[in-house]
Amino acid sequence: MMAHPSRRLPPPVQAGLTVSFTYDGSATAPINIGSYAVTATVTDLNYTGTANGTLVILPATHSIPLTVGWNLVSFNVHPTNTDIATVLSSIDGNYDLVYAWDATSSSNNWLMYDDSRRYFGGNWPCSSNNQHQLIYQCRWLEPGGLPIRGKSSTA
Repeated sequence: MMAHPSRRLPPPVQAGLTVSFTYDGSATAPINIGSYAVTATVTDLNYTGTANGTLVILPATHSIPLTVGWNLVSFNVHPTNTDIATVLSSIDGNYDLVYAWDATSSSNNWLMYDDSRRYFGGNWPCSSNNQHQLIYQCRWLEPGGLPIRGKSSTA
């Protein structure tokens, strides 16, 4: 989610005052996960003042409910760590196969990942910047969910 600095800090006491913000010294509001030192400065001829604080942008979480059997899965966050074993680590033992369709490949478009950590057919698409636009097919062994943490794809 994109940071909206004017919504993250309290409004000035005097309505109509112009306030400028810096984030780790930059006037550009951050959009990436992390902590940023924020300084708010009143820029008005009749008033002065500054306030300091910290803006924290947390990873987005997308939790996908899965049922026993085959599930089509897509998610709207880019994982913080795109290693497929890391992405699936919270569900170890609950799945046995995951497929992804890579439309950019000229051959062997189906990619398969199995629970024994073997890769078939090229690079796993989760590492690309457009992974949130892909659809995965996952064979789930028991009811549960897949939590994905990372940067929102809308940011």
